[in-house]
Amino acid sequence: MNIPSRRQDYLDKEIYEIISLVEISDISPIKKVDFVHFDKDENILDLSDKVIGPFISYEMLGSEIISIRHKTDKHKRELKNETYKRYEKFIDTIYKSPEIHCLVSRKFIFDLAFEYLIKSHSENRTEGNFSDYLIDNIKPEIKDYKIYFSVENLEIFKPLRIGKVEISQLESNLFIEDSDRQNAESVSLFYKKYQRKIFASCTIRAEKEKAIELALKECSLSIDIIKICSDTIHEPKTKISFDIDSRLSESFSAETIISNIKKQNDLNIISRRIPNYHQLTEEYLNRLSIRNLDFFNGFLMRLEDEKTELQNLLINAIQRLAKALTTTNLNQRIVELFTIMESLLVPNSQANILDSLTRYCSKIVYSKREERVNIIKLIKKMYDVRSSFVHHALEADFEIDDLRNIQITIHTLIGKLIEKSNKYTQKSEILKEIDDAILDAY
Repeated sequence: MNIPSRRQDYLDKEIYEIISLVEISDISPIKKVDFVHFDKDENILDLSDKVIGPFISYEMLGSEIISIRHKTDKHKRELKNETYKRYEKFIDTIYKSPEIHCLVSRKFIFDLAFEYLIKSHSENRTEGNFSDYLIDNIKPEIKDYKIYFSVENLEIFKPLRIGKVEISQLESNLFIEDSDRQNAESVSLFYKKYQRKIFASCTIRAEKEKAIELALKECSLSIDIIKICSDTIHEPKTKISFDIDSRLSESFSAETIISNIKKQNDLNIISRRIPNYHQLTEEYLNRLSIRNLDFFNGFLMRLEDEKTELQNLLINAIQRLAKALTTTNLNQRIVELFTIMESLLVPNSQANILDSLTRYCSKIVYSKREERVNIIKLIKKMYDVRSSFVHHALEADFEIDDLRNIQITIHTLIGKLIEKSNKYTQKSEILKEIDDAILDAY
């Protein structure tokens, strides 16, 4: 890891100045308080005279942190108000460095710098240059991790690979018995808990917290690809229930207790699962393939760390489409679908939204005049439904076929733009090409 010398000089100078701004105060000895035991409870321990080790706390003003404190049994060291803001800015500067951002989490940088700061202030000396300290402590933490995220409400019958992500059950050798550690019981309990679960996993080289952060993005995008190729595209009322557990936005199980108010202890408890498992059978996988699962997989495989503006827009569109398809309120879904179209087709904040959608979508998605006329009519009709919900909170009626056709159109639009992303790096280039073609036609 190489940090440019000018940035190293800034880091070394800035942290010394922040150290000089640390406020220190003495901690009054904790006065022992008489402790009255409960008569029948011998499990309560009196720890009031025990030594408390160093700990870190924050002072909040509303939802904003305004100071950070490090306390020992004798002293309190604190970064307050403007000094704390300066420290936060310092951490952001480190974290945004391209050499660091891709490998280390912000929390790791924050904790590491604060440890250096407190140690230097406590000992009234610095342990070498901070930039060297930073590099020396980051390097050992950069490791290869395979991160697994549990996927709820999904059943598969053979491993599935999308982009860099494998969707499967756990490997049988992930956790093995070790006679030295005598962990046979732990291994048994581990597999008993997880052997039937489905996981999305990928390998990342980074500091642990950053690896989790990066892996979640990769795995989430792969799950989103399955969503946008699912049956819900053609059957808008089909509920999508599966997702990485940390991303689930609603509970998929329910318990209801029914009590007879005129009869004591007359209770009924109804427990039920709301969704069915999404089963990726061979037949379902074929339908995913028909909806271009392999094509979208190829797009993910071609992505590099440095993505173009157009590629980032397309990733965002895939994520938003997946989220829209999981939205059970269909009027709200229509709003989200139009948001996707706007992100891809509106050239700037001054452009007329509806004109942009009808002009560019019809040209990109369809080649025949009749198809273009029909999609322009459909966009205008469904835009009225969207506007009623957004501006008047009214759930206007619409034909389910119209929603199906809008979903299919956006799905196709994303695919067409992915094809163009091999040639273009910005959406403005594509829109300009369409404008030029319209002008040249006259």
